[in-house]
Amino acid sequence: MMTRLLRAMRLLISGGEVLRTDWDRPLPTAQLATFGATTVDRVPIFGPFGVAYRPPSGSRVLTAAISSDPSQMAILGAAHPDVPLPDLAEGECALYAQGGAVLRLGLDGRVHVTGDVVVDGDAEITGDVFDRIGALGRLRTIFNTHTHVAAGTPTTPPTTPDI
Repeated sequence: MMTRLLRAMRLLISGGEVLRTDWDRPLPTAQLATFGATTVDRVPIFGPFGVAYRPPSGSRVLTAAISSDPSQMAILGAAHPDVPLPDLAEGECALYAQGGAVLRLGLDGRVHVTGDVVVDGDAEITGDVFDRIGALGRLRTIFNTHTHVAAGTPTTPPTTPDI
């Protein structure tokens, strides 16, 4: 009885290494080499709702076996020894990928992005936009008030439609 209980407890939380993943299913799965030296196929990959991740081969995973049944194993989290974690202060969190992109929620209340940003859709910004030279609002003000000299007389400032 005690041996059976200990086995069940060992199976409840375990781990392994990702051999490959299958992303062509309604629920992504992985093939694992468990720490017990067995290969397990089609282990579902779970994460928080709204967060999708596909751990690369060689990732170490934390698994749970529902009711201590190894045929009902699921991946609860993954980390790869060759993919460095982003530098975080205590209290910060981040999404990061193997390619180096990082989306960090900073202690300063700002969202810090490392990597290029591609927006597939409209972007609405309620504040000003800044680059290395200055603010877009300042550039717009300069443009809207500039004039040219034509035939010795300054032109009127350009008119910009209300957007």
